Amino acid sequence: MLVEIRSNIFNEGVIKFHEGLNVVLGDDVGSNSIGKSTLLMILDFVFGGKTYLEHNADTIKELEHHTYEITFKFGKNYFYYMRDTNDKNHVSKCNKDFQQIDILSLDSYTSELKSFYELPCQDASFRSIVSLYSRVWGKENLIVDRPLHSYSSEKNYKTILNLIKLFNKYDELTELEKKHAALKKSRETLKHAGKLEYITLIGKRQFNSNENKLAEVRNEIEQYKQELEQMTISLSELVTEEIVALNAEKDRLVNEKGKYESKLKRIEFNSESKTRISKKKFEKLEEFFPNVNTEKLNNIESFHGGLTRILSNEIKVAKSNITINIEQLQRQITQINNQLGSLLNVENQPNYLIEKLIRLDTMEKQLVTENKFFNEKERLADDTKNVASQISEEKIKVLEEIEFKLNKKINDLNNSIHIENRRAPSIKLTPSNYTYNIDENTGTGKAYTNLILFDLAIFKLTPLPVVIHDSLLFKQIEVSTVDNIVNLYSEFSKQVFISIDETSKYSDNTQEILKKSCIQELSNSKLLFTKDWRNKN
Repeated sequence: MLVEIRSNIFNEGVIKFHEGLNVVLGDDVGSNSIGKSTLLMILDFVFGGKTYLEHNADTIKELEHHTYEITFKFGKNYFYYMRDTNDKNHVSKCNKDFQQIDILSLDSYTSELKSFYELPCQDASFRSIVSLYSRVWGKENLIVDRPLHSYSSEKNYKTILNLIKLFNKYDELTELEKKHAALKKSRETLKHAGKLEYITLIGKRQFNSNENKLAEVRNEIEQYKQELEQMTISLSELVTEEIVALNAEKDRLVNEKGKYESKLKRIEFNSESKTRISKKKFEKLEEFFPNVNTEKLNNIESFHGGLTRILSNEIKVAKSNITINIEQLQRQITQINNQLGSLLNVENQPNYLIEKLIRLDTMEKQLVTENKFFNEKERLADDTKNVASQISEEKIKVLEEIEFKLNKKINDLNNSIHIENRRAPSIKLTPSNYTYNIDENTGTGKAYTNLILFDLAIFKLTPLPVVIHDSLLFKQIEVSTVDNIVNLYSEFSKQVFISIDETSKYSDNTQEILKKSCIQELSNSKLLFTKDWRNKN
């Protein structure tokens, strides 16, 4: 249990705690900003929370960063720690004189607390157990009809899972959850391998097509195997059939190549450069034909030369394309010639059959592999769905048990705090959501009463080590109901921390319990801290 907290910012220097109910008392005028809620927030900080650093930033601003020296007692042993507001992620482990002997991460610190409090919830962290039931002004867990939410945007299924863990029922789901996680990981791995093209993932239609193709391939393989065994006329017929097909293809290619070669010759012939007639030759022509117009002949020759230059680029492109086509066709013809040579060589005929069989065998393996991965994909999908269904069924079974116990305990507690026969709130749990309400009564006082009832039912039924309730929860609850709630608090041996003020309106018995359980009494003249920054002055 928590024994004490020390800090030089406390007016009293040290605040001591005891088993059962621990009360922070306010004054009878309900003075604000005297430190009641802040002390409870410091307790949440001591138990591993971080909200104090954010919500109470004014305290750090006014008092600067400060340290809390924390003492716990478990059995006969004491344990000492220091937590500084300047380092939200670490806690110092100390000796009894608060000299640092080790530095723990915040997770390691809360793990130690979980171990010391002997919490059996293997898969739940200490904070996920304790934080929700520390209901202090400034935290987000004060929504009266959502008592399982640590903050408003928390996923419903996570709050349900935390409840199952707190009731120590998660072990019954652990193996199924692990199996489900493994199946999901396998599905993701398979999908990722498909995206990276390490394997080929196909759909149902392709699977059916592959099955048909497999039958054909296996039939061909069987035929070739039989022919290899026989090595008789059937082989020659098979080879002859392929030779005929190859020859036909070769003839087609040779004809096409011939067409391109003829076209190339025509282009080359038409594009041969003609010798231009020089001006001197035209002058010699005048000797025989004195009346010839040499100037006009020169102009015509210039025109033809220009036209030839314009067309020369297009002719070059056409020749290049035709040459490429001829080369491609020649390569195909050469390839066919090689195949024909191989087929016509009788010694190579068995090799030909073997190559065929190898190709068919490769195709068979590819089709088998594709269909194998399709079947694996389908199996993983079915198994994942089935395990998810099992988890859902098991959760429903567990939640029905928790729901029954909770509602029974809430009803019992409700009857103990109300003199009149008031209807108790009830919770309805499903694997993905929950409701907590009471029909016919939507008043604020009743709503906070229901929230307290829920926490105390959890406190009684589970190993939850502490409960922290701020004074705002009691403000609008009927006086007689608060009397009975305080009575309930006092019955616990586990530590309960509350703040409350205006106590004179409660019964003598309640005032006596509160006074006896008081760990810190605060008022306008007796503040929690050494500095008062409420007023501008």
